Amino acid sequence: MILKEAEILELEEETRAWYSDWIDDMGDKLLSDSTIYAYKEGFRSCYKYLSVKKTSILKAKKTDIEEWLLSLQNRKLSVSTINLRMVAARSFYEYLTNKKQAKTNIHIINPMDGIKSLKREADTKRAQFTDDDIERAFDACSDNEPRSVRDRAMLFLMAFRGLRTIEVESVNIKDVHHYPSFITLEVQSKGSREIDNLVRLGTHNARALNDWIEIRGSKSGKLFTSLSRSNFGDDLSLRAIGDTIRRRLKIAGVYRPGKSVHKLRYHAINSALRAGASLTAVKDMAGHKTYDGTMSYVDQPRELH
Repeated sequence: MILKEAEILELEEETRAWYSDWIDDMGDKLLSDSTIYAYKEGFRSCYKYLSVKKTSILKAKKTDIEEWLLSLQNRKLSVSTINLRMVAARSFYEYLTNKKQAKTNIHIINPMDGIKSLKREADTKRAQFTDDDIERAFDACSDNEPRSVRDRAMLFLMAFRGLRTIEVESVNIKDVHHYPSFITLEVQSKGSREIDNLVRLGTHNARALNDWIEIRGSKSGKLFTSLSRSNFGDDLSLRAIGDTIRRRLKIAGVYRPGKSVHKLRYHAINSALRAGASLTAVKDMAGHKTYDGTMSYVDQPRELH
């Protein structure tokens, strides 16, 4: 539930003014509606907690914020949800302190300073593929043999576009559309009964896929097909795709406990964020309905854009 106008009007005049200015500032930065919605949700959570304590959000101290975060943990909210709310609160307080200092020329303490995002418990299940691991995996299928070309295309879609194995398996050759400067793939996301995600690849990034299509040909059917003698040209099954990518990772020496094929999706999401993509863009790339879904893959929470 978003902070409604009626609730905003209940804020004291100074708080309402700062809140409105902060929202306007995000609009000036051309942030998407969904991103602004996420920021408002974070503000609402912090504001309502502090209101119960009869503490103004404009006068909150670090201990108040720490208690708010502890209350979120006690409610058993996920780490990604809590971190997402922290990102929003941090944005508000950074705006507030920067603007106030500019007006008064007095140093103002940001209550979010020194408060770090929560970290998930370390375990082998969360092991990630590094950029070096991915490079070695591509090296394992770098020759121009048809199998290598096909596997390289599948690996690219999984490691850099975040497609799940089931999504790679579901793509048909008719779902690939070529344009002068890019190509698109119509993808049926996990759990969906119809195509609901559009993957766009620039000319350079589309090279691996185009190389495979040139070998495969335009025959109708699934995009990725078998190259074995017994069933040459047949659609590549879900299991076969998983086994094929797993074999490439083993050849590269980067497949070990905790690093499943699905972890390529983690690499795609975090790699895109490190490259400067906005969280909104990455959420759309991953086909997630909510920011929480995307944040569950993120190593280090960051500002939304």
